Amino acid sequence: MLTASLSVLSCGLHEIGDKTDKGSGDVWTGPSGGGTSGPAMRSRCYVTCIDYPDGYDWRADREKGSVKCSLVVYSDGVPVMKVPVGDAYEVSSDPDMHRIVSGHLITDYATSSETVIKMDGVERFRYSAREIMAGVLIREEGIYTLGQYRSGDGFSLRLNGEIILERASGYVLGTLYEDLGTVCFAFAERVVSTDEEIERYYHVTDGKVVQVGLRDDVRKVWDVMTRNGDMFILASLTGIKAPVMIRNNGLQAIEVAPSASVHSCRLFPIGDGCGVEGIYSYMGRYQYNAVWIDGVIHKAFDVGHMISSLTTTDNGVCCLVNPTGPLDRGIIFRNGEEFRMPVGYSSMGVCNVAMVDGILHAGLSSTGRKKPVLWKDGAIDSLDVYGFISGLSVEKVRK
Repeated sequence: MLTASLSVLSCGLHEIGDKTDKGSGDVWTGPSGGGTSGPAMRSRCYVTCIDYPDGYDWRADREKGSVKCSLVVYSDGVPVMKVPVGDAYEVSSDPDMHRIVSGHLITDYATSSETVIKMDGVERFRYSAREIMAGVLIREEGIYTLGQYRSGDGFSLRLNGEIILERASGYVLGTLYEDLGTVCFAFAERVVSTDEEIERYYHVTDGKVVQVGLRDDVRKVWDVMTRNGDMFILASLTGIKAPVMIRNNGLQAIEVAPSASVHSCRLFPIGDGCGVEGIYSYMGRYQYNAVWIDGVIHKAFDVGHMISSLTTTDNGVCCLVNPTGPLDRGIIFRNGEEFRMPVGYSSMGVCNVAMVDGILHAGLSSTGRKKPVLWKDGAIDSLDVYGFISGLSVEKVRK
């Protein structure tokens, strides 16, 4: 059931205006940060942060849900929104439970029996199911959500809270995305017979479900994605140790050493096609996190480093790589160049890197008690919050 009008979908955080909305739990929206008139386009960088009281141990977070804290949104370095966080406000501090979508702050929250979706701090709808968001899109017709049931089995695709597609079993592959103007995602369902348990795979376009046609030698599908109408399938085949990329009728093996085993992998969009990010090991030891483009290893990071955030540009791949040990330093990778993260900093969440008008931005949070920083091609700006950066987003706007 809709609890508020969706008429503000056409405007973003900068067009809402200066106000304090008492009806939505003391949501503050700040200065506009400039107009949006004129034909030229530029990139605007949004940063989301969780701001705690000074001295609070937010890493242990023993008062999670009750401690007084806020979700702060910055736009091009200017704070434009502050939303109260906590169980009383039905807004979570978890990095994967809020995101900027089409210039709006979208939050999700699970009660004991419902999922609550808010936009810019105001409730838009809630429904009777406890879900983890696998993807959110904002279009002219409203807010699309793709939610995996918190039980781990089953999911739903909804528009403004109303079910478009629902499955009582199965799981989502990847995320919700747009291709050729349509809303898309993929999912897998387990089929149990007396002899074995198999998985079947499906792709959804604007709510229409189509089973993914597979070769007889496919053992497992890791991910499915369409790009400009072409279907990409990342799969493991019988008799081939490394995963392969199937594009329409073509097949491309992923480059790995004969003694290596791939443990996990996923697709990501790049150019007109897809790249692969995954984890492999040698003889069950020494795990490496790697990126493949056109089937060839683009970069394999040393043992003890794991990719936390990844984005693509016209020139290649950029990512943040966190250390897995306390003595190591993280890596900022920019199209083949490597920079060390500042000592005592790492990336929180999975969306903390973005290219803004040719400048790489990385959101880094202190492993101690320092302020979070925004790294911009080697220059560092600290943010006036006590807590962590939870996400970065880039939106194209008119100058």
